[in-house]
Amino acid sequence: LVNNAGIGTPVAAEDEPVAEFARVVDVNLTSLFALSQLAGRQMIAQGHGSIINIAS
Repeated sequence: LVNNAGIGTPVAAEDEPVAEFARVVDVNLTSLFALSQLAGRQMIAQGHGSIINIAS
């Protein structure tokens, strides 16, 4: 699994709506956790696998 999804917004933190920040967290963090959890279960079952996280 290669976790490489990520979004950002070109808005200053003090101007960022909470709903938009929540969307960024969902894409950048929650999706990484959920997919790693699913893939991890399969990797454990088959006895091998790798998870690579890419961030900037």
